[in-house]
Amino acid sequence: MNSAFVLSVSLVFQVAVQPVAVASPAGAIAPKDHLRSSTLQLANNMLDEIIAIAGRPIERPVLEMDAKSKYAIVSLSGTPARIVLTPTYLADTTGPALQFALAHELAHLHLAHHERLRRFREAGLASAQNEAHASSRHLIRSVYHAIELEADALAMRWFRQVGGTPSDAAEALRIAYGGHFGATDTHPAFAERVQRLGD
Repeated sequence: MNSAFVLSVSLVFQVAVQPVAVASPAGAIAPKDHLRSSTLQLANNMLDEIIAIAGRPIERPVLEMDAKSKYAIVSLSGTPARIVLTPTYLADTTGPALQFALAHELAHLHLAHHERLRRFREAGLASAQNEAHASSRHLIRSVYHAIELEADALAMRWFRQVGGTPSDAAEALRIAYGGHFGATDTHPAFAERVQRLGD
């Protein structure tokens, strides 16, 4: 079973991937679909650049786009692993900010966060019953927050090697948080993550 790991508060999905380019009756690709396809190719190039400088063997995830999702970007474990984005996120997140977002999702995959969370759930620590107890909920929250910060830290190390800056990374997070900047059960507050990007 695939596990989804989210980049931000309201941005996570695991749904079927739809084709990016849709041919018209005449066989031509519509301009908007062509733009999406070229933007996805740019994102693939950015992902390849991060993998090349990582300095360790990393299985390359498949990069896909899903227009039906209400969320922005997510990594999905499996064979092969995937990073899925929405066309809207690709349109709103360009250049270095997009590259940091990709690096963050790649870090989740590389650090086996999906597997860690699966084991956490199988141990019964993330069950609905436990979430009702304050102490258990605090534990669940701390685990989720820790792996988000761990992914940010590794992504930032890679990102700096391709010329990225903490402000570029902060822009990726700002877009992903979608205006809801407080902490949730699965993600630290935006301000905490931004502060740690410069460490």
